Amino acid sequence: MSSEQKPDSSVNYYQDKYWNDLPAVRAYMSENATGDPALWWIPYFKQRYAKVPFKRALVIGCGNGRIEREMFDAGIATKFEGFDCGKHHIEEAKKLCNGRPFEYTISTFAEFSPHGEYDLVINVAALHHVDDLSALLEKISRSMPPDGLFVNWDYVGPNRNQYTDNHLELIEKTNSSLPKRFRTSLPLRVPLIDMINGDPTEAINSADILPTFEQFFETIERHDLGGGIAYQILWNNIDEFEKNDTEARDTLEMLLKKDHDLTKKRAIPSLFSFFIGRPKRPSMILYHNQMNYYRNLSTNDENKKTLSLLQ
Repeated sequence: MSSEQKPDSSVNYYQDKYWNDLPAVRAYMSENATGDPALWWIPYFKQRYAKVPFKRALVIGCGNGRIEREMFDAGIATKFEGFDCGKHHIEEAKKLCNGRPFEYTISTFAEFSPHGEYDLVINVAALHHVDDLSALLEKISRSMPPDGLFVNWDYVGPNRNQYTDNHLELIEKTNSSLPKRFRTSLPLRVPLIDMINGDPTEAINSADILPTFEQFFETIERHDLGGGIAYQILWNNIDEFEKNDTEARDTLEMLLKKDHDLTKKRAIPSLFSFFIGRPKRPSMILYHNQMNYYRNLSTNDENKKTLSLLQ
């Protein structure tokens, strides 16, 4: 059984350098998402789904507005709205919109109330901060037309990054196999109390994102992006890799191949996913909830009979 390391008190887990700051990692994620290492998901989405721009798009947990600026400039939608609980984020987003037709609201996920209809909703690393996923996703699904799209790029790994002991052991073995300059000295599984103290919303219900999404949306495309090995090793540990010398390139290539191979074998979970869905009709949501209700009951003969009738 692997033991967790105690983090240095000077480490701030929420001002980070992430694995996708490395061009090779972005290429790896792009290939997993779109089949082309040179094609990032936003231009892919434009090519496949937004040849005619959407009319009204919503970005949840929009931060400083980077995503809507990039998507507007790509011609994906003609109008964007965004909300975030951080007043400073919204103020910065308003300053950076530079005349683009954007509207912003300060709101928490729980308080958010849709106004009108959105034919496109975008989540980039926001849902893993949501406590009540069902409440938010139901509100969003009801605010969309039947042919609307909800596009997501998010962390969907274990809640609060609490990897299993077997998973942690694989990360530790990989880390120790690297040349010394590339190994991380940071904890490979951050103690739960430090995750909560750092940000009580971080990955709070991340493992429930995909199953909850499927309650309210029909998934039309999903591509798991990996990360089960490389993400944690590279987190706040990219400086030596950024030197881009031969050893750095070879080591990163080996690390990403290990990540790919173990993910494909299902020896580790994929920590990130790119997925797109359409809202389900209310009748389908009711059917799904009924099925879940009877599955969760004790499996006596009467409940089995009811479930078989529903199916």
